[in-house]
Amino acid sequence: MDYRLPSPLIVGSVLFGWLLFDGLAMAQQPTDSEPLQPLPAVQPEPQQPAAPPTVVVVPPTQPVPSNAGGQPSTVYVYELPPPPAYTLPPPPPPPIPKKEAGAYTHDGFYLRMGIGIGAVGLTDDSPENNSLSAGGGGLEIGLGGTVENGFVLGGRVIGVGANVARVDAEGKKVSGNVSYAALQFFADWYVDPESGLHFEGALGTAGIIYDPTPSRRTDREGDEVTLGGFGGSLGVGWEGWVGEEWSLGGLLRLNWAWIDGVLDPSAPVYLLRESGNDDNSTIFAVAPMLMFTATLH
Repeated sequence: MDYRLPSPLIVGSVLFGWLLFDGLAMAQQPTDSEPLQPLPAVQPEPQQPAAPPTVVVVPPTQPVPSNAGGQPSTVYVYELPPPPAYTLPPPPPPPIPKKEAGAYTHDGFYLRMGIGIGAVGLTDDSPENNSLSAGGGGLEIGLGGTVENGFVLGGRVIGVGANVARVDAEGKKVSGNVSYAALQFFADWYVDPESGLHFEGALGTAGIIYDPTPSRRTDREGDEVTLGGFGGSLGVGWEGWVGEEWSLGGLLRLNWAWIDGVLDPSAPVYLLRESGNDDNSTIFAVAPMLMFTATLH
């Protein structure tokens, strides 16, 4: 009879099954160790009821503090302001018209012309205190420039002509013309360069011209007497704008001068003559003027 050895696979399977069975049997046997004691019952500690959450409203710009120490969390509620009402902006105001540089301002070039009335009064320093007065018209023309802030410097010519003279010392009227003329260096100051009030002062040479025969029928060439001296003037005026550079107004001025000459009312013809060795004297002349002026400035 032919016997074969069992296959190794069968032997291994039988051995694995025996070992598994033996391990399960040992696990079910009681052990000699002490039984485990049950854990003691732990009483739960009473807990405080949680505080209700606190509602705090803060501006959005403040920082939010962090939760620390196990305290109840602080609830932060951010309330945003209502959105602004959007409306159309009002239209811009109309632009203010720009004034051209120099317009309606006393600056730059200066030209003044004036016409009006005036008078001439002469008084000598003789013991008799002879005097002569006459009235007539006045003229003026001046050129200059603005130095700064309405302050003008320049030169001018002024004149007052009187066609009827009266000698007060003798109490009689005489024929002839007496004229006052001056070539002056002047200063004219406008208090406000955009306004019209101004004050002026001047110094310069002055002269008296006397013509005993002014009429056409009796006038003789070369019979005029001219006496010279030095003097000045003060004046105040006001002007109003009639254009960007032109202004019109009025001016009151007082001129005076010291003239080297003789006033002799006893002379038949020549009331005024130059001083000589025997009759050296000085004549004080005054010539007020009230003028209508036109100024380009």
